[in-house]
Amino acid sequence: PDLEKKLDEANKGLKQINNALEKLNKIIDGNPFMEIVFKEKVKELNLQKTTVTEGITAINDGIKKGETELAKADKKLKSAKARLDTAKEKLDVGKREIENGKKKLNLSKIEGKKQLDRGYQKLISSEKQLKNGEKTLAENKISGKKTLEKNEKKFKDAKKKAYDGFEKAEKKLANAQEKLDSISNPKWYVFTREDNPGYSAFSENTEKIDALAELFPMIFLLVAILVCLTTMTRLVDEKRTEIGTLKALGYSDRAIVSKFLIYSSLAGVLGGSILGIILGVNTLPFIIYSAYEMMYTMDPIPLTVDFASVVIGITFAILCTTVVSAIACYKTLKHRPAMLMRPKGPKAGKRVLLERITPIWKHLGFNSKVTVRNIFRYKSRMLMTVIGIAGCTALIISAFGLKDSINAISNRQFTDVYKYNIVVAPQPNMGSKELAELQNEIEKEKYVDSSNLVSFMDGEASNSKVKLDDKIKVTVPKSLEDFSQAIGLQDRVTGKEIKLNNNGVVISEKMAKMLGAKVGDSFNLTINKVSRNVKITGICEQYVCHFLLMSPQFYSDNFGKPEFNVFLVVYSGDENAQSEFSNKMLKSKDIASVVLMQTSVNEFNDMLSSLNMVVLVMIICAGALAFVVLYNLTNINIIERVREIATIKVLGFNSREVSAFIYRENIVLAILGIVIGLILGTFLSNIIVSTIEMDDIMFGRSISFISYILSVLLTSLFAFVVNFIMFFKMKKIDMVESLKSVE
Repeated sequence: PDLEKKLDEANKGLKQINNALEKLNKIIDGNPFMEIVFKEKVKELNLQKTTVTEGITAINDGIKKGETELAKADKKLKSAKARLDTAKEKLDVGKREIENGKKKLNLSKIEGKKQLDRGYQKLISSEKQLKNGEKTLAENKISGKKTLEKNEKKFKDAKKKAYDGFEKAEKKLANAQEKLDSISNPKWYVFTREDNPGYSAFSENTEKIDALAELFPMIFLLVAILVCLTTMTRLVDEKRTEIGTLKALGYSDRAIVSKFLIYSSLAGVLGGSILGIILGVNTLPFIIYSAYEMMYTMDPIPLTVDFASVVIGITFAILCTTVVSAIACYKTLKHRPAMLMRPKGPKAGKRVLLERITPIWKHLGFNSKVTVRNIFRYKSRMLMTVIGIAGCTALIISAFGLKDSINAISNRQFTDVYKYNIVVAPQPNMGSKELAELQNEIEKEKYVDSSNLVSFMDGEASNSKVKLDDKIKVTVPKSLEDFSQAIGLQDRVTGKEIKLNNNGVVISEKMAKMLGAKVGDSFNLTINKVSRNVKITGICEQYVCHFLLMSPQFYSDNFGKPEFNVFLVVYSGDENAQSEFSNKMLKSKDIASVVLMQTSVNEFNDMLSSLNMVVLVMIICAGALAFVVLYNLTNINIIERVREIATIKVLGFNSREVSAFIYRENIVLAILGIVIGLILGTFLSNIIVSTIEMDDIMFGRSISFISYILSVLLTSLFAFVVNFIMFFKMKKIDMVESLKSVE
């Protein structure tokens, strides 16, 4: 370190000398006088520089020599240290081996001591167990002897009781044999499949489907005829010039018609029949069958093709298309070729009936008068448009009406007629006092608004005209005071409340219809093999099963004392509360069963959800009818009046005004068709409902206001879509080409 410090000082001194020499050289450079003045100084500095340089060299040599000696010493030191580390490592290994040996020796001593202690403890424990075993053996001998003596006594007592029981059983067996011997020969009852309620109900449902299968094809056939008529009329009008040219070239009417017949028959067979058969066979049966699977347990439906129906369908499809095509063609072929080769001119305007009603006519504007005259100028087109729109509206009303009619069962039956929502059945053969106590317990429960004790039983009804095959549900309330809280009795049409009296019975509307009876008539009622002729004092609203009610006094006077077997509970709690109430009631020994009406309502609503597919199919068909009819007739209207439309465009009418010229006619005819369709749809809905209605179920007879509104909106939407499409076609009319002379 001292040498390095001296070396640094020497280098600094050398650097200072060099700097001084450099400054002097700059001063002397080119100046002889300065060279003489500083000559000695420069010589002195150079001498100092030489001395310092030699000192630095000597120091560097000393450092190099010291470093060499230091490296040799360091090498020897490292070698000695390595030998020392190796000896130390061997020493450490020996120490670790000695320590491990000591640890193993100590562990062996400890484990041996533990084993010795455990053996000693086992020896002591075994001695204790031996002593306890000897003591327990002595005690068991004493207690076993006592138990043996006690069991011998029990055996003797049981043996005596068994012999006594055998004697009593033999006496009972002898008495039972005497009773069995006194019984007369049993009667055998043989039932067919028709006697099975499930089979008979399913059979009735299939009959209703058969009735629908006869009704709906007629409706859709009329729709197909109307669609084909408008389509082929439009096609023939578009090919009018071509037909005139062919006729002028010598083609016969038969040859010309055959072209359209081939086209229409191919469309009827390929597009209509084949595609319709494939879709119909593979969709509708499965949709209808899946709806009935909600009510019945059945095997999967086998796919069976009724070839007779297929042939009939194809035949009607071909007849529908070809006959309509022939009528449209022959109507056009009546004209001469020269007339056909010219565009079809508009019909001449005539005075209409409305013009003769002066107060109305003079208040109409110019556009309204033109619209009225154009509507009545094309009477056939007006008639087809009104029929098409009316058919569309009627189909939609029928679809919604069908759903509303069946929804009435859920909405009206389980809300306004059956006001109770829980049925509690007590154990049979309970006395009046016990039933009264049980009713008090039920009414103490939370959310229970009221409970009515009634008697439910089956009966049979007949008169001189008919005997009802289905059992009727007879209901007799114990008290008439609060009975209206459980079951609402009212006239369906007038809404007037019906009260039970001691002069007769109240029956359901469907039952009255099946009997062909009215208020004041009598019929034969059989309950528990007792038959009486009873008078009808009221006909009530009821949708499910044949329903009959009578006062307890009237029942006692005619059929004996009623057996009350059901509580009708009006419960205001939600479904969870009802479930809790049901579980609590079932824990009572006095209650046999509890039925929640909400479960039946949910199952019924699930069944009704399948009707959405039927409604959708009918709406799609109705929409297709309205679209095709309106599109074809509007297209024909534009083709026939293209010169007229071009003329008013030339006169300065804009596209909106020109479109309104045609739209006003469509809107007026659509409104007229909708009004007629609403009326027809109501009647059609009643026909469909009456056709599919089952013997013991009555569907609703009313269509909701919202269904009418939806029908009007959907029909209007279809008409709007057609007008929107035709707007662009009218915009493309070339005024110059349309107004060119065709003479």
